[in-house]
Amino acid sequence: PQAPQAPAATAPAPPGAPPAPAVEEPPTEAERSIDEAIKKVAAVKTVSPSLTQDVKMLGQKFQVKGRYLKGTGSRIYLNLDVVGVPGAPGRMLQVSDGDVLWDYQKLLDVQTYRKIKVKPILERLQAPEVDRSNREQILASLGVAGPEALLASVRHVVRFDQKKEGDLDGRPVWVVQGRWRDSAAPPVPQGRPGVRVGKLPPYIPSLATLTIDQETGWPYRIELRGSPELADVDTRAVGPDGQPIGSKSSIEKLQPSEFILVYSEVQVDAALSSADFP
Repeated sequence: PQAPQAPAATAPAPPGAPPAPAVEEPPTEAERSIDEAIKKVAAVKTVSPSLTQDVKMLGQKFQVKGRYLKGTGSRIYLNLDVVGVPGAPGRMLQVSDGDVLWDYQKLLDVQTYRKIKVKPILERLQAPEVDRSNREQILASLGVAGPEALLASVRHVVRFDQKKEGDLDGRPVWVVQGRWRDSAAPPVPQGRPGVRVGKLPPYIPSLATLTIDQETGWPYRIELRGSPELADVDTRAVGPDGQPIGSKSSIEKLQPSEFILVYSEVQVDAALSSADFP
């Protein structure tokens, strides 16, 4: 066998030179399972689940409930209602027949409507020269991206390194867990309340748990939580001298946030007709 070679010496970077790009880590077994799930969910022709999202953040607690349908010919139906916010009801309704997308949103007394010709956009996005990440961003901005886009987004910012088998209502699932990547942590503006750069305050989710169907790849549960170990961080603003401003009694107690999205009554390859997309 060939003898191992000594690593090549690396010349020091000249002053003022940009830092060398970070070496991308190879995917873990958990991340390979997510990548496989993204492909499977994107390839689903028809599906009919109900969904519920429970949100706890910055002292607020509310719930989003609704239904999502995906049919052949790029048909989409998404109907969501926001409940639990006193005096702030909300609703979002999106319907696409594959040619036109109708988008209605209501928050308090403000209502917005959109009508977009999506067929030429969807056809253009299928061109091989269109980057996958750009395609996902455009689909998300249009409102026609499915759960595969959410999976891809979470996969991008979270380093998943734990995976185990589980059972959900008799179906075998993968349960994968991870933490927010340090490189994805948003910087904290100087002089503003927050924790050190590289650490996330507890109101920003930093822990993720996904429950994925082993056969279909469908994400039955997507759980994002703030780290409880950061709940006692010093939230005081930082002055020009780098010292906290104000007394310790002014430190705000922050509770870890929770975003839990649950898909139920999931029917993959459901028999849907035009009447299901009013």
